[in-house]
Amino acid sequence: MRYRTLSFRAKTLLAMLGLVSLVGGGMFAGIELGLRRQLRDALAADLDGRAASFAESLAAGADRLLAEGRVVAEEPRLKATMGTPGIDRATLEDVADELRAAVGWDLLALVAPDGTVVACRGAPAPASLPEAARTALAGSPVAGYWRPGAGAGVFQVAAVPLAFGPRVIGALVAGTALSDAWAARVGGRAHMPVTLRAGSGPLASSLPAGSAVRAAAEALPAPAPVEAELAGERFLVREVEPAGAGDLRALLFRSEDEAFGPYRSLRGIVFGVTVLAFLLAVAAAWFVSRGLSAPVKALETRANTLARTQGVLTEELRYARDFQRSILPPPPRVDGAEIEATYRPLGHVGGDLYDLDVTDGGDRLLALVVDATGHGVAAGLTTMLIKAQYDELKQSTRRPRDLLAALNERIARDYGDLEVRFTAVCASLDLREGLLRWATAAHSGPCIVRGGQLVEGEGGGPFVGLASGESYPEREARLAAGDGFYLYTDGLTEQWNGAGEIFGEARLAAAIADAHLRGAAAGPEACARLAAFAGTGAAEALNDDATLIGVRLTGRRAHARAAAAEGAT
Repeated sequence: MRYRTLSFRAKTLLAMLGLVSLVGGGMFAGIELGLRRQLRDALAADLDGRAASFAESLAAGADRLLAEGRVVAEEPRLKATMGTPGIDRATLEDVADELRAAVGWDLLALVAPDGTVVACRGAPAPASLPEAARTALAGSPVAGYWRPGAGAGVFQVAAVPLAFGPRVIGALVAGTALSDAWAARVGGRAHMPVTLRAGSGPLASSLPAGSAVRAAAEALPAPAPVEAELAGERFLVREVEPAGAGDLRALLFRSEDEAFGPYRSLRGIVFGVTVLAFLLAVAAAWFVSRGLSAPVKALETRANTLARTQGVLTEELRYARDFQRSILPPPPRVDGAEIEATYRPLGHVGGDLYDLDVTDGGDRLLALVVDATGHGVAAGLTTMLIKAQYDELKQSTRRPRDLLAALNERIARDYGDLEVRFTAVCASLDLREGLLRWATAAHSGPCIVRGGQLVEGEGGGPFVGLASGESYPEREARLAAGDGFYLYTDGLTEQWNGAGEIFGEARLAAAIADAHLRGAAAGPEACARLAAFAGTGAAEALNDDATLIGVRLTGRRAHARAAAAEGAT
């Protein structure tokens, strides 16, 4: 009986262990399937988010090319060369080479008004004109993609019109080569491999040349599957279609094997423990569930970290906005003049800057308006650097031409590696004599209202920061009581409406003149008319930073001096 009792107990124990193992194995299998699904879903969601960010980076690259193209299109030498009848091709190509090297583009093409490509640097002579250039010749800047010819590859391009007054004298096409180096840069930012294809053929890839994975990726059918095995490794695949790129497609890859590597290691350990030790089945199941949850928790932790980071970045952008506004002085109060200042950045911070300073005991007004290349945080940081350098230089230099020359020398010498470049207009007004002097750096001259009539001051000049040793011609005009002058950035002129028309300098000048003659502030009037023209309904919805400062002579200071002189007599 004892043996039978023991045998029964042994059988009962074995049955209980078998039941525990079965339950534990079933729980393990259920947990494994559930966590694999969660991991796969999280991986797919992460890849979708990176694909959206990749598409946004392509759009940001196009915007950057457009912004740089607009700046370069205002280069006086380029306009003079393109506007000269019968200019030889070698001269055009020299100008194109110089500008391409200065800005850092891979491609620069100059197009004549009849559609002929008169210079193309960075690629062979094109077989056909890009569609973007046709749009630019019609007066509208546009971004797109272009294949100059067989074997030349594909470029992301921006085309902007070259205008000489109201007449379009040609178009400038700036481009970035979509090459392996470009794919490596964008793939590095996205932290995943990127392959670019045109139609069904490969174009560029961030994968190592000659690798089996690259060859397999380039051989994928079109449209690409959402999952693929490349050289024995499983990948999730997302296909991105850049806007306006025709048959150009970008493939983004995420290695499933690499992402699931920690999970597979844990699974092998837990499976071995479960088979070899039934008594530890419950503990092993707990270990598995905890171990397999780690990748999901890591993804959740990363998402929470990103959310917190976004909140911190938003707060830091608000701080940057407040700091940038704090360095912009309020309009000073002086006898003999009324001064206004309007500043409206596109985002939290902007690439515009102005400065107003009264010197010589209140007898002289010194004004500066700057338009740095680009928008957002990078342009905002550039303006803070410019302000620091200008504040130091204006203590010892008063003439506008000397101020711009000294500022250019300082920026080109100390910050050339940062590619700090900008346009500017600097003006000095003698409040006793009414003598206005100004100098410009690739910028529009002042709008001058004199004797009830509007006169547009001459602009031009070289960029600040592009090269050392530049000089900036100085002009002057005599103003009387009731006259005034206004300095502005191109955010108040380069705004298009739904019909493809540009607001332009003529409409801005009319708004300034109307406001001046009514005795009203010109900045709010110009912004309101610009918003109505663009159809945005609000001046805050414009597509560029906008700045305007204005000075109206009232004659009060002159009268006070005359009275003082008469009393002394």
